[in-house]
Amino acid sequence: MVLLEYHNWKKRLPFDNTIYKNIKRYTLRLNTVERELMNLEIDFYRSRFSLEQVMESFKVLKKDVDKEAFIKAVLKRGDNILYLPDCLMGYYKTKIKKEFPEFRAFFEILLTKANQQTDKNPLHALYKPLLGKYYKGIMSKIDKYARKGALRTYGHKVKSDSYDAVARNQLSKFKMDTVLATIFGRCTMAGRLPLSVVDDYGKGEWVSKNVSYATDRFFLYTNKKSLTDEQLDHMLLYNVYPGKAHFYHRVLDNNPHICFDNGASILIEGWADYAACHSKSMAYSYSQLSEKCIMAKNLLKKKLKKGYEDAWVYIMSRYPKDRATQIMINCTQYPGDYLSSVIGHFGIEEIVNTDFAIGPTDFLDVMSGVNCGDFLAVYHPKVQKKLAETSITAKVSKRIS
Repeated sequence: MVLLEYHNWKKRLPFDNTIYKNIKRYTLRLNTVERELMNLEIDFYRSRFSLEQVMESFKVLKKDVDKEAFIKAVLKRGDNILYLPDCLMGYYKTKIKKEFPEFRAFFEILLTKANQQTDKNPLHALYKPLLGKYYKGIMSKIDKYARKGALRTYGHKVKSDSYDAVARNQLSKFKMDTVLATIFGRCTMAGRLPLSVVDDYGKGEWVSKNVSYATDRFFLYTNKKSLTDEQLDHMLLYNVYPGKAHFYHRVLDNNPHICFDNGASILIEGWADYAACHSKSMAYSYSQLSEKCIMAKNLLKKKLKKGYEDAWVYIMSRYPKDRATQIMINCTQYPGDYLSSVIGHFGIEEIVNTDFAIGPTDFLDVMSGVNCGDFLAVYHPKVQKKLAETSITAKVSKRIS
């Protein structure tokens, strides 16, 4: 297996030359179509950067000479900074004063430049080739679910001293569920759930032993000790079974001949969201999907100024200001990161309706024999057939070959 282990390479790419070189080297192992699409993705994330990315990269610099060189390099590339909406101006002004007082002038220049940057949305130019024939269907489903609106659901709060026990008990039930086993394949995870509790907001996180060179681990986010039973169930379905952990086990275990991009967020997060919604038909999971579609519709508007304003008003109506601010930072400072799960979800729905794979469990079997990346366009039967006819070494769906 050829593994690209960086799960966050898109976020680090603008200023990390080592990651850039390793990713470019990785693409040489792909077939020509996959390489072309991944290079498009690399160029997109390499050439653009946000104020948040500058701050994160600046924090790790220790020497004054490195900081001076970094400042000069960033100012030279200043025209490529991403647009920053008005709703985050106050947040970043405060952050600059508190965290970067000695370099206040530099960051305030970037803040002003970002706020005055063009608000033309660059994402469609990336998504159209990456998603290929699935693009229109995905965008249509986003519009459909956005129109439905997201309902509020009310679960029972889980006691903070029982997160571990409740999570393990629920996962045991999911593993024994014959309906889930029929749809997604039997859960192969053995033993106790390796779990760490994190007192923060989030949808949880799964780290696979296949990409961490250590052990599997599920990070359960408590949402600042406000975690409910429905949120916990969603996190398990999304991250463990039949979500990410199941994906990694089925696709990577005992399959040494494929290329796997651990930073392929559209594919991996998309599968997790697809699995969560199509497994137990939970009202909470579908409410989250509708919420993400409403946000996605705003984030995909041609003019980001209007899109970000509408997204901010909507997300503020559903969450406290600190949580809404963090969501908007993710949406605006890491382009495509928030969108990856919903776009990947609908992309997989489209894929399993073709001859590429028949159903969820077959999709996992097929993915274990092809190169895994965000290039969903490659997973279309017509593209697969063309690859099979023109390239002896290309890895294609067993149903096409």
